[in-house]
This record gives sequence, C-alpha cells and structure tokens, in this order.
Amino acid sequence: MMATTAQTQNRQFVEYADLPGVRLWDTDSGGSGVPVVLLHANTGNADSWQYNIPGFVEAGYRVFTFDRRGWGRSIAKSGHRLSAGHRRGKIFTRWWNT
Repeated sequence: MMATTAQTQNRQFVEYADLPGVRLWDTDSGGSGVPVVLLHANTGNADSWQYNIPGFVEAGYRVFTFDRRGWGRSIAKSGHRLSAGHRRGKIFTRWWNT
C-alpha cells in the first residue's frame, strides 16, 4: 500500500506529559492543520482512534489523542485531587504552544 501525501508529511509523536496528578500518555499527528482532540470512552484508551486518525490527517487536521488519567498508558499519581477540566486545560495549553 502506498503512503498518501498527508501520511508522508506528518509523523506522529508519542510521549508522556508530566502534569499535576498524572503522567499523561499522548499522541500528536504533527502538521499545521486545525487541531482536533479525540477523547476515548470511559473504559478505553487512545488506541480506539487508531483507524480514524489517518482520515482526519488526510483531510488536513492535526490530531491529538491521550489516555485519560488512570486508563491505558497514563499513570495516576496518588494524593492529587485536580478536576478533569484542570488537567485537560494543562494538556491543551501544552499542545497549542508547540
């Protein structure tokens, strides 16, 4: 199968973000398109989007996914009681500044 233009120009970055209360596993498709954040279901992880990401990238979007606190590859840190909204704000700020 031949790679499309979008696939060859964008490579996915996978990393951990150390945020208050969580070591968050996240992905970034790269590129300069309009950002789209894909959130997995309560009991899943970011892998649930693996077949959708190429279509979004092909359409010109920059795609972000992450494993929610305590799910998948993300690690919940004990003793922290921050709201999910606070954590999302931290990760979105980090992504938008890259």
